[in-house]
Amino acid sequence: MARFINLIVVNGGSSGEGGFVADPSMDGDNLINDNLITLVKPLTIAGLSANEIQILVSFLDSGAGDIAKYTLKVSKAQSGDPDGASNKPSAEWMAAAKKAISAAISSNSPGGRRTTVSLPKDGTEQVYFRSITLN
Repeated sequence: MARFINLIVVNGGSSGEGGFVADPSMDGDNLINDNLITLVKPLTIAGLSANEIQILVSFLDSGAGDIAKYTLKVSKAQSGDPDGASNKPSAEWMAAAKKAISAAISSNSPGGRRTTVSLPKDGTEQVYFRSITLN
């Protein structure tokens, strides 16, 4: 039986020409089959605060063993541009987020077919998924 983790995007969008471009199609539930997930890792970018998490998935039944990745942008800002330095969560938060995603993947909710990822707070501030892309 397929099980899914649910990643809820709030006020989704992406960086584009002229700054952040809202994309309401990203908002709400985003389901990933947890049987396909091979790796969850926070991204770090040469000394800069990270605000992206990658979830690698393997589509072994395609015959080619294809690997794809979901990239999730996270931000302490619920709206506006998530890339501002003050909007990026701490390195400690990124490690806690990986644990929260991993806990959702390994959750065995009785009768549950979908487990929502509950992101921890960064100090006193809530952190949000702001975009999800599949590469």
